[in-house]
Amino acid sequence: MLLTSVLWAQSNLVLTFTGQDQGEAYIPLDSVRVENLTREWSETLVYPDTELVMTITASVEDYDIGRILRVSPNPFCGTAHVSVVADGQLQANVTVMDICGRKCAEYHGVLEEGDNNFTITLSIPQIYILSVQTSRGNSAVRLVNTGYGSSNSISPAGHSAVKRLLFDSEQLFVLGDEMRYTGYATIGDEMRTSVVITQKQMEDDTIPLIFFRDAIPCSNMPTVMDHEGNVYSTVQIGLQCWTRENMRATTSPTTGACLVVSGASQISYSGKVARWYNNDSTTYAPQGYGLLYNWNAAIDTFNVALGELSSSSSVDDAVSVSFSSPRRGICPEGWHLPSATEWTAFVNYVKAQGIYACDNATNKIAKAFASQSGWSNNSTACAIGCNPATNDALVFTALPAGYIGSGGFISKGETTGFWSASQTNAQKANTWDLFFNNTGIYQTANSKSHAFSVRCVRD
Repeated sequence: MLLTSVLWAQSNLVLTFTGQDQGEAYIPLDSVRVENLTREWSETLVYPDTELVMTITASVEDYDIGRILRVSPNPFCGTAHVSVVADGQLQANVTVMDICGRKCAEYHGVLEEGDNNFTITLSIPQIYILSVQTSRGNSAVRLVNTGYGSSNSISPAGHSAVKRLLFDSEQLFVLGDEMRYTGYATIGDEMRTSVVITQKQMEDDTIPLIFFRDAIPCSNMPTVMDHEGNVYSTVQIGLQCWTRENMRATTSPTTGACLVVSGASQISYSGKVARWYNNDSTTYAPQGYGLLYNWNAAIDTFNVALGELSSSSSVDDAVSVSFSSPRRGICPEGWHLPSATEWTAFVNYVKAQGIYACDNATNKIAKAFASQSGWSNNSTACAIGCNPATNDALVFTALPAGYIGSGGFISKGETTGFWSASQTNAQKANTWDLFFNNTGIYQTANSKSHAFSVRCVRD
């Protein structure tokens, strides 16, 4: 094709892409995929290109004209700049006509390969037609002059054979088209994909493409303290900030009542109860296993003033309780017991990041959550207990704390479960469970009378 172009200023649209992490720290982009969902096309910008210029056409019918002439600005006040990009040297006739067909200005000369720039000056405000005629084809575009130039003229303004840093798209674009933008960057020797942005594009835009730096302490909060003064490490995973350790608070943050009792029998639905595994705090507290809480203790007291109701008259009995807001529960202030929705978002995020999948299977992500120690051995490929030294890519460090069920203390070294704030019915709530001989993380409806570990997520 002889000529290619896009319209500048009011006649074009410029997208500038930047890479950053969730803390707004700069991340260099390797490439950006731009998709026009309305027109069903895509372009890929590869470093060092960071900007995309797209022709704005009033309609699909204007597309071919828009590709042939580059005008800046249009409309203009007396003076405009025109650029013609030629793929080889040839003679050309550049002409400006008024709407009555009278010739106002003309240039005869040679177009060189690359950008051929001209300055057009017009003395009367009105509509004109700019045409370029060559042996390989003719093209024209409408000019709208709103001011008074000094004269009617077309003057050469230089030539450039150097490719612009801007990536000029020759694809059809109309204001309001629905666009999708995806960034790619190398972070820690791994290729990462940004959060995908989909939006209707109406104007020039600087678009930050966000990449998550996982397995690092949370921004501005590497540790958090609970109401008793216990300090917990934190970890950023996707958009969520989690405690990296199991909760070990022994009292209710709302009442101050002691939660820890001894015994091995099944815990009741009523009351708020927590226990160390095998009632042995001397062994398990220093190892970071934390306490096992029944659901009432994990949720703590519901708040009638906030419209949170229970079927029981006792504030310590949340057999059937409804919440109107995130449940702090046993968590530090500013944090809360994650809902089923938050747990699901967490797991789905991990699945979507291929680097956490064992054998490239998105459902085999258990090892990424699990600690490298404490788990029983297992020969099943991609199971937590198979080569545990390869566990904990997320630095979530889930220890096999076991749980308390109807049979007492169960399965330390083989399993762990974490409460959510979401109930499945009056007697059950959701946990997310890991097993030494399995490859996934599983959502389970467990009795509120059982006791599991607690992790917290920041508000």
